Amino acid sequence: MASVDPVYGVDVFEETKVLSESQTMVNQVLMILLNKPGFYPSIPWLGMDVQQYLYTFAEDIDDLNIKAKLATQCKALLPDIQDGELDVYSIDYEGHPLLIFTLPVLVDESNSMVTLGITVNDKGEMVYKFVANDKTQVL
Repeated sequence: MASVDPVYGVDVFEETKVLSESQTMVNQVLMILLNKPGFYPSIPWLGMDVQQYLYTFAEDIDDLNIKAKLATQCKALLPDIQDGELDVYSIDYEGHPLLIFTLPVLVDESNSMVTLGITVNDKGEMVYKFVANDKTQVL
């Protein structure tokens, strides 16, 4: 069962901001994708350093390899992600590679689909957006 996490900051009602289950899941997946192996001391192989793929040509990206790595890492840290249905796609978007991750998760005992897209903008900065059950979300 997915969990919810408090974050630094307050919401519009001046209460502690709490991420939804899908936002928490995406936050944890981003943690795996963005960090390099060794960032998590008790699981030293955890981390994928996805940035290495964003500064190359889209046709040079091995989607199946990324999918296998992510499935292995999610299995170790995020048991709510059903890795058999996890998928990764790479396309060329405005001259930059765009990695699209589809993550089927179990939220409140019901299946949910989260799609996360990561790319770089014209300034070379990494940007991402995610959609949970057809609704664009923000962290």
